[in-house]
Amino acid sequence: MLLLTRILTGIGQAFHIPSMASMVSRHLTAADKGRVFGIILAGSHCGTVLAGSIGSLLVENYGWRALFQFVGVLSLLWYWCLHLALSRYAYRQLSPSISENDLDKKIKMDSRIRNHENFRAAAVAQYTGGNAYFTMFNWLPSYFHETFPEAQGISLLGIAFCLFIVPGTSSFVPALLVFSFAMACRGLHHGGVSVNPHDFAPHHTGAVF
Repeated sequence: MLLLTRILTGIGQAFHIPSMASMVSRHLTAADKGRVFGIILAGSHCGTVLAGSIGSLLVENYGWRALFQFVGVLSLLWYWCLHLALSRYAYRQLSPSISENDLDKKIKMDSRIRNHENFRAAAVAQYTGGNAYFTMFNWLPSYFHETFPEAQGISLLGIAFCLFIVPGTSSFVPALLVFSFAMACRGLHHGGVSVNPHDFAPHHTGAVF
C-alpha cells in the first residue's frame, strides 16, 4: 500500500511543474519569470529541510507513520488556504475550439521546439541534474547512517551530487559542508536551467517541461 501510494503521488507530481511553468509563462512578464519561478522551486527544498528536521524527530519519537500524517495534515491545510484564496475570484470557463489549421501550426511548432538546440540542451541539463539530485537524495540518509551513525537527524540537511568530493572526507563536519554546498549549487541550476523554457518557448512552457 505504501509503494502504491508513492507511485500515485509521483504520477500527480508529474503534472505539477509543467502546469506551474505554463502558468508562470502566461501570466508574468519576462523580467519576473526567473525570480518567481526560482522562488517557487525553492519551496520544494524548504519542504525537504522541514521534513528532514522535524520529520527525523517524529520518526525517532513516534514512528514513521507520524511523519506521513504530519506531511498529510500540512498538505490538507495548504489546500484549504489555497481554495479559500481562489474562491474569491470568479473564473470564466471557455470552451476550446481548435481548427485544423491551428492544430497543424501547433504540431509544426512542437516539432520545431523539439529539434531546437536550446531545447535539447535544457533537456539534457535537466535530466542530468535531476538524476544526480534524486540519486543523492535517496542515498544520502544511508550514507550518513552508515558513516556517521552517532549523528542521526542531521543527514537530511544536506543533499547533493558531489560524489567525487565526499569520499575524501574523513569526519562528519566536512562531509556535511560538502553536501550543503552542493545543494546550494542545485539552487543555481534552478536559476540557470529551469527558467530557460520560459524564454525559448514562452507559449509552450508546460509542454517543454
